[in-house]
Amino acid sequence: LDPMLHKFVLNILKVVVWVEIILAVMDVFGFDASSLLTIFAAAGAAVALALQGSLSNFAGGILITITRPFSKGDYIVCAGNEGAVDHIDLLSTTLITPDNRVVIVPNGTLINNSITNATKKDTRRVDMEIGIAYDTDVEYAKKVLIDFISSDARVLKDPAVFVEVMNYGDSAVELVIRAWCSTADYWGVKFDIQTAMKGVLTQAGIQIPYPQVDVHIENK
Repeated sequence: LDPMLHKFVLNILKVVVWVEIILAVMDVFGFDASSLLTIFAAAGAAVALALQGSLSNFAGGILITITRPFSKGDYIVCAGNEGAVDHIDLLSTTLITPDNRVVIVPNGTLINNSITNATKKDTRRVDMEIGIAYDTDVEYAKKVLIDFISSDARVLKDPAVFVEVMNYGDSAVELVIRAWCSTADYWGVKFDIQTAMKGVLTQAGIQIPYPQVDVHIENK
């Protein structure tokens, strides 16, 4: 059983066991359990109407255990909430954010919204962009970037590193960079490459432009 589900299953078992104990004790002392169950059923209908949200969250928890869109430790994003999954409870799921905050998300919210699981797959694509000056040889710049990024041992050879022109901006030719790596290495690869990329391009004689305005003064 997925460790994420331990608390959820344990809480359900507790409820079932307590109900069985109460019914057994009533039977020992001669109480008519059937009449009490009828009363509970009637009361349960009223409670169900009052606790529709909670019941929706409970049903959401059951659906999560069946469909298993994520496991303990997976990093998910859903309805503006994100973090690593810690555990699922009867009514909610607990996430831990990268800065160690605890986020409690109702199970109904998770099951009724799209969930992005960033760590479900073993590999992940790193997307980056950078601009080069218009007078730069684009093919040369692409080769410099591909050689540099491919030299990183964490970057996968297949699929190969991809560098192409994405757009012609106001002051730069904008290149898009795509490289694949292990999911565990994603942030390290992204930060390290982006930090070193400026120095690599500068060393290769490639200018990274910045927005500028040419002012012409005309004397009359």
